Parts: sequence; C-alpha cells; structure tokens
Amino acid sequence: MAEFVADTLAGYTLSQSIVAAHHCGLWDAFEKNLDGAVSLEALARDNGLERRYLDALVAYLRQQQLLAAGDAPGEDRLSDNGKGLVKGGLGPFLLVVGGYGGVLSQMGPLIRKEVRFEDIKANARNGRLVALGTDLASRGPGRNYSLALDRAAASPAEVVMDLGCGSAQFLVALVQRTQAQRGIGVEIDAKACELARQTLQGAGLGERCTVLHTDIRTILQRQPDLADRCDVVTGLFVVHEFFRAGFENAVQEFQALRALLHPTRGRLVMVDKITDPLDGTNAHSMMKDFELFHQMTDQRLYTRAEWQRLFDAAGLKVSFEKEVTTPAGQHTGTVVFDCVRA
Repeated sequence: MAEFVADTLAGYTLSQSIVAAHHCGLWDAFEKNLDGAVSLEALARDNGLERRYLDALVAYLRQQQLLAAGDAPGEDRLSDNGKGLVKGGLGPFLLVVGGYGGVLSQMGPLIRKEVRFEDIKANARNGRLVALGTDLASRGPGRNYSLALDRAAASPAEVVMDLGCGSAQFLVALVQRTQAQRGIGVEIDAKACELARQTLQGAGLGERCTVLHTDIRTILQRQPDLADRCDVVTGLFVVHEFFRAGFENAVQEFQALRALLHPTRGRLVMVDKITDPLDGTNAHSMMKDFELFHQMTDQRLYTRAEWQRLFDAAGLKVSFEKEVTTPAGQHTGTVVFDCVRA
C-alpha cells in the first residue's frame, strides 16, 4: 500500500508539473529545436516568470528525467523522455489535467451537492487547454485527425465545417486536404475562438475561413444561409454533448446538423466515443478516465447501438464506421462515423 500511495502522489505531482511547464512556455521553447538548450534567465524574462518558482519546477523535472542540465550554467535540455513528451505526449496532460483538472478537483463537492456543475463550469473547465490538448493528442499517422481527414477527403468538397473547432489546427488540415474554397469553424469557448483565429491567420487562411463563436445548436439560427451548403461537416469528440439533454433532444440536434449537409453530396464525419469496450478486459486504461470526467460534466456517452438508433431517428445513414485501436490491439472506444442523408 505504501508503494501505491507514493506512486499515485508522484504521478499527480508530475502531471501538474508538466502542465505548469506548458503555462511557463517551457515546452514551446523546445518545440522547434528538440536538441537545443533553453536559457532559464531568458525564459523567465521573456514570459514574466517568477525565477525562484521556475528554478524549483525545473529542478523537479530534472529529477523526473524530463530535463537535463545544459552545457552552460542556467541552461537546460530535454532528456529522451522529454523529447518524447514534446513530440507527441503532451496532449493528454493538457486535456485531462489542464482542461478538466478544475472539474476533477470539485468531484467531492459535486457528489455532496455543495455545488452544481452548471454553477462552476465557466471556470472549472479550461476550454483553451481542452482544445489544445485534444489537438495535440489527435495528431500523427493513424490517430484521430488523420483518420477523419482521410474520410473527409474521400470526395470533393467546396464548403467544409468543423464543429467545436478548438485551436483550428484540424480545420486548417481539413481545408488543405479537401482544397475547399470555404472553411467554417464553430466554437463556443471564447478563448478557444481567439486561438483558432490566430491559427488560421498564421496558416494564411484568414480570408477563406471564419470562426463562429456560437453553440453548435444555434448555427442555422445565426447563419441560415448555411442550410444545405456543407459538403463535409466534421465533429471530433464534441457531438456527444448533445446527449446531456436526453435522446429526443439529441435527435433534434442531429436533424439540425443534417440540415447543414448538401442534399446529394454532404457528409457528416465524426470521431467520438462508444462505451461498449469499457465492459471488456482489453480496454485502454485512459478510457475510464475519459468516461469519468465526462460524467462529472454531465455528459453521457453512448453505446454503438444507441448511436445507430440516434442516426436512424435523425435521418442519417452510416456509410463508413471504424473503431480505433492501439498498436497493441487495445480498444480505445474511439469510433469514426461517416454519415450521409438517408
């Protein structure tokens, strides 16, 4: 038991420290030059950091073998583990610890009915880190972004839309892969919208793409001209939020998404979760984490059969479906759906 306690606490502290290093700009400083050294003095000066706290954090990350002392005094380099984190492992930490950490810290008060999620959601969930963490965790060959992009680019598209666009990194790739003339991002979080617009400007797509700061449910109310216009509408881990208000409400929301699709060539490409693999023994360990913080934010995840029932009721037909597994064959509960009008 003593070892379990020590390991669990160490993991918690390390996870928080990894996210803190992101807030400090430390990982960004290494991103473009994984083999380079970073001056702590310059990092503190450029980002307005408290040097004594930065030194304490860096010393801890050295101890955890994510950083190593550089050749010159006051400089640090990435260890091999640190390089792996910056190249592809940072996303889950930003998503779970940074994005949903405030919610998880309120589990006790939520269970004791001292607070309601509706009362704390504005500050408990960090939309910017959820967006950035999801983006980083989904990149790479065979991961969620590439699978969704492959489906989105399966047929020509002039107008594309990404629901819950977050940082807009996926929207950039979507427009580039499909060669669409118009790209639309939809995002409810104001900070994520700011990040999305910066991303689009940086990619040279500021004129071709727009970001709508609105709830997915009110797209056609805001812009009725989008009805029947979209060749591809994508949603990555976002449409399950419709389930919060019950099945009948979710049907209405999916009917509204259906109305966005071009009548003959429009497609709804989604990457989302099914709960069926959680009942087996071959589920990836993070599946339970994913389910827990969604339950604590009043979001319900569906089984495969429930998804199919929803599509049928909303007038959608699944033309392609694929579950994502790890290289070791573990179930992730992640599924790619490609739907057309029935």
